[in-house]
Amino acid sequence: MRPIINSTSKMLSYISLLMLLLLFIGGDGASASANAILATSSSAEDKQVSPSSALLPLPNIQHLPLGLPPGPPSLEKKSISARDAQEEDSKDKEEKPKEPKEKRQRFCDTQDPPEDTLAEIKKLHEKEEKEKKEKEKEKDKSGSLGLGSLVKRYSGSLAALAKRQITETNGQRALNVDTWFHLVTSQQRNGSITPEMMDRQFAALQGSFFRHRITFRLLGRTNTINDNWATGTNDTFMKRSLRRGNYGTLNIYFLTSLQGGTLGRCNLPGSISTSPTGSNPLFTQDGCIVSADTMPGGRLRPFNEGQTAVHETGHWLGLLHTFQGFSCSGPGDFIGDTPQQRTSTDGCPGAFGEGPVKDSCPNQAGLDAVHNFMDYSDDSCYQSFTLQQEIRMYSMWDTFRAGK
Repeated sequence: MRPIINSTSKMLSYISLLMLLLLFIGGDGASASANAILATSSSAEDKQVSPSSALLPLPNIQHLPLGLPPGPPSLEKKSISARDAQEEDSKDKEEKPKEPKEKRQRFCDTQDPPEDTLAEIKKLHEKEEKEKKEKEKEKDKSGSLGLGSLVKRYSGSLAALAKRQITETNGQRALNVDTWFHLVTSQQRNGSITPEMMDRQFAALQGSFFRHRITFRLLGRTNTINDNWATGTNDTFMKRSLRRGNYGTLNIYFLTSLQGGTLGRCNLPGSISTSPTGSNPLFTQDGCIVSADTMPGGRLRPFNEGQTAVHETGHWLGLLHTFQGFSCSGPGDFIGDTPQQRTSTDGCPGAFGEGPVKDSCPNQAGLDAVHNFMDYSDDSCYQSFTLQQEIRMYSMWDTFRAGK
């Protein structure tokens, strides 16, 4: 026989099942709901339920749903985690330095030429100007002659000129410069300048001077890790330790952490003995300092196509800035075929026919030489040296560096 259960007992059984279900689901709210159900049922059936049948009050226990992770950590743990994350971020920043901000203006820290160098530049300039005036006089004089007389008078001169031009283009008057590249890096930047970048830098140097029949013979490279030397704040000991060759050997030092807001600097040639020694400052301080980030593929856009080394080598061969003196009057850079220029160039004004051209001396003939390697234009703007600059480089070489 199946046992008979009265309605009160059946109700209590249902209530017990409901409370167990709520406890299984979990939470303070579930416990409170179960206690409330118990209180209601107790008051309604108080007279029908024996004391032994009453349930004990439910404890306020926090239950976690099965299969779910615990709640968020405390604020203290959260702050510790944030601090740990900040420490990790700082480590990453130390290991991977931020890319420097792009410089909007090229700046070369090459100093004014020594007195003897300036005197030689002035002398060469006066000679060139004198020759120019003589040619203008001959031109004016020839203008009054008939065509037959003109051909007869100057046929010999034209033939000589043609012969000289052919000789020059055949490369019989050429210059081959022994060259050393020195890469100086900090510990942090070690490995950031690749051999491929060095190769592309040398190719950029060759390509920029090749049309002027000046080539470079790379004799070797050095690679030095020195935090102090890499800043360029003290060149003397670095150059004494790394320099190779004689006074006619181009030494370019590429520094990864060059300070002072400059992209490079170089020493103009000066009078030196035939056999210079390490005690002569003109010899020990000779050479060019260049930011390694200006190499092709470097980080200093828009100056990362290798043209800073070209600009500085122009100084090493005796050229001044096209804006030398920052004036629309006076000799400027002492070069006859570069127009007067009062300001250095930022960017590439008038490039590709877009935007206004740059003319800082509107009352003087010619526009600013923004495509000249001796201005401060962007790397992509540089194109060439002028014919008179080419002649000057050869003359300065012959005077100061050849055979020394």
